[in-house]
Amino acid sequence: MDILHFDTIDSTYNKNCYNTLFRLFNPLRNIKNIYLKSLEMPITFDNIRSDNTSNVISLKVNNNVINASLSTKNYTNINTLLSDINAALVASNITFTIVDGIVSINFPIIATIKIENSVLMNYVLGFPKDATFTSTNKITATNNYNLNYDNYLSLYLDIPSSNNASSNKKISFKIPLNALENMVFYLGDNSTFSQSIKMSDPNFVLAQFQITVYDRFGYTISQCLDYTFTLGIEY
Repeated sequence: MDILHFDTIDSTYNKNCYNTLFRLFNPLRNIKNIYLKSLEMPITFDNIRSDNTSNVISLKVNNNVINASLSTKNYTNINTLLSDINAALVASNITFTIVDGIVSINFPIIATIKIENSVLMNYVLGFPKDATFTSTNKITATNNYNLNYDNYLSLYLDIPSSNNASSNKKISFKIPLNALENMVFYLGDNSTFSQSIKMSDPNFVLAQFQITVYDRFGYTISQCLDYTFTLGIEY
């Protein structure tokens, strides 16, 4: 097995190191498998961000559509997040409150209400998808809120492989995200959990590859710092 080390400072990218091109000095042939041996990645992206709709509120009250968005920011306190949401919705008299970890939305009139899907509404605040509520002025979430919803990242290499994932997501390697913002995430290959991609084209020549980092929902991430990783090449 050949061991190859990569650093995004040596790659080609325009502003975003989570979407970058690596070129190999010596092209590789007859590859059977590619293993992720290690990864060292600073985590710098915010949990509420415009990249993935985690900053979007859209509510339909009868026939009136109310939209608001938050600035990209890392929230560690649910009360601070709800305060900023309420400030964004102040003109509508709609307020978000929380009791025992469950968020509710309070409306000034009894109405038919639809919550438009977004990462913020469904995964952060816990409201169900595709939900419409009739003759009510209060909606309560079905799940607890979750500020740490980014539980993994996807490293995707645009090379021919036979790996599959749910919902046609682009995942070559799954990166469990157990580091918070402003920390460095370390991942090392071990005997209990080893990740590899199996080549689907025996004639493929690896001269370069594009690598893209996605969040768990398949959205790209614009906030990043350079990172390093190591691949093992099996022939």
